[in-house]
Amino acid sequence: MSETNKIILELIKQNKTLKDISEIMNLSIKQVYQRIRQINEFGYQFYTRYHADGTIEFNPRRTIVDPNDFENSKKIYSYDTDQIFSALIISDLHLGNSNERLDLVKRIYEFCSQNNIHIILNAGDFLDGLFSRTERLHEDYLEQLYYVTNKFPYDDDILNFVLLGNHDASILEHKYLDVAKFLERQRHDIIPIGYSKGTVRIKNDSIALTHPMPHSRSYRYTTTPIDSPIVFKGHHHKMKVESQNEQVNCTLPSLSDLLFTEDELPGAVLLRTSFNKGLFDYATLTQLVYSDNKFRSINEIRLRVRSKSSIVNIYNNLPPEQKNRLILKKTRD
Repeated sequence: MSETNKIILELIKQNKTLKDISEIMNLSIKQVYQRIRQINEFGYQFYTRYHADGTIEFNPRRTIVDPNDFENSKKIYSYDTDQIFSALIISDLHLGNSNERLDLVKRIYEFCSQNNIHIILNAGDFLDGLFSRTERLHEDYLEQLYYVTNKFPYDDDILNFVLLGNHDASILEHKYLDVAKFLERQRHDIIPIGYSKGTVRIKNDSIALTHPMPHSRSYRYTTTPIDSPIVFKGHHHKMKVESQNEQVNCTLPSLSDLLFTEDELPGAVLLRTSFNKGLFDYATLTQLVYSDNKFRSINEIRLRVRSKSSIVNIYNNLPPEQKNRLILKKTRD
């Protein structure tokens, strides 16, 4: 192992964040991440800890089994003083298609940076894959993959959690290449959370992302109930919000020009949630559409996610070790 990698390993053991290590070593965050991959290949393994402010830690793994290997779920840690969680929700980018709007993805990143948003959630069909309704930019699937990982926007302070949909799964089914594994090896800021269904857990609660898998031989979209109180659904390319039985369901628009009706526009959804005992009590969904060379709000809905009595009951029934386990004390500046 190189001397530089040995120093990085020691900084990881000292619980330095990815950004801390970058500043100490005078290397870019991307360079540090590639060196951490080299340390992985040497035999060291780490838990990746994602923070709501966009920072990342790599904690040394001391157990044989990583429970995260067996679930389509990622954890986002936040501070005890954080009473609002904000995220930008996108879906159906179909990158690699002639109707992609990579320029709008860049605008989304600018919007997040300007509004102090560090988390983007993506509900599937990140790539166009091996089939499409319109012309693809790359017939070769490897060209499509490298095109996306090289051209996709990047910001030191933004993490993008990506569920994979049926178009993404087509590469695994027919070419035996797991897009999730490919992405996590190429980019530290693009974080796969599995195929078809996945969750992002924050404080004592979670947000679910879903994407149907029609015609898929490897994956079946089941009707198993989703426990998360907020669910974002990809695949349909159209905005729709429903709320019942203490669950908010939002079908997402496409952030591309692959639109199913003439009245649709490329868009995204801004999510803001508040907490009570670390559980979501209210959620505000703002639909953003791109027109006149900018993103503008055309609809905003504020919904009660859970009643006060429901929050108390859920919290009281949580195991002691689970309560507030994703909440950090405000110790960093």
